[in-house]
Amino acid sequence: MRDLIIQYRYLVTNLRKEQKELLEQKKKLMSALYKERKKSDSNLEKMEELEAEIALNETISSQKGEIISEREYDIEWMETGRRPGNKRGAERRSKYQRALRVDPNRFLNMAYVEPEVKTEKELDILEDQVLEILWDVLTKSERNLYFLAYAYGYSESEIAETTKLTYENVKATLGNARRKIKQNREKIEKRFKKIKDTA
Repeated sequence: MRDLIIQYRYLVTNLRKEQKELLEQKKKLMSALYKERKKSDSNLEKMEELEAEIALNETISSQKGEIISEREYDIEWMETGRRPGNKRGAERRSKYQRALRVDPNRFLNMAYVEPEVKTEKELDILEDQVLEILWDVLTKSERNLYFLAYAYGYSESEIAETTKLTYENVKATLGNARRKIKQNREKIEKRFKKIKDTA
């Protein structure tokens, strides 16, 4: 998907350059036509030729403009993961419908817990340790789908589209990956404890 976005952006920049060149060419043609009309002995055939070239130039320029707008629409859709200008779900509701009602008495019983702060080095070590466990436990296809789902935020249907697998296959593979990770949770927690003890 990212490669496609890059290709579309490249296409859009090239089309914009070509549009600028067409605009410059149109200006030259218009000035040539203007000069030809000013002449006392103007050539009618040459003027018709110039007008035809200007019309062709405008047609090509408008076609390139349409392609640019379509590609920009596609890029926005791919980057945001939803159709541009489309409102759905929570966004269609009013402010009061989106607000969650919470009992204020619930907050009286809550205690503030100081969050445990880790250094960058500790986080890197933890990440490497967890990735090692995942590499040991999961198959290659499970790893790939798991990373698409949880590292890049793809939905199961998007993964199915991207990998050309069936939706049921993606769902089953992700289910297997989650189950294996759950079963090996103790290993992961032991690695975390070792890191905490050494830090």
